[in-house]
Amino acid sequence: MLAFFIILLPIIIGVTWFFILRDQMRKEEIPNPPESAFFLIFLCYGALLLFTLISIFGSYSPLIFIGILFILVIAPILMYTVRKDLENAKGKSKYHKTALFLSTSYFLFLLSGLFISFVFLWN
Repeated sequence: MLAFFIILLPIIIGVTWFFILRDQMRKEEIPNPPESAFFLIFLCYGALLLFTLISIFGSYSPLIFIGILFILVIAPILMYTVRKDLENAKGKSKYHKTALFLSTSYFLFLLSGLFISFVFLWN
């Protein structure tokens, strides 16, 4: 039962936070809002958070290897793509700058999350 909440709660919070952010960008009428960039950022950071939480609480499943593959191979490519798109974006707002910072700093968070996960996996 704990594993269910470990997986479900971050997903619910992340999806809710994304829609609140998207509505806020629309309300402020940001030119070319980075909605797709934030969707990919929430997806990649959420996958990293879920992997870290599963490692800490020890509720493993065979599907965790698909998550590891996503985190190590696909997510860095997505974050690099988001970063390159946002560097060339016109009319940069605070949302564009935040998305650029988050897409760039993903690699630091990836290393931190993997370190934390492996510490808990080996103990």
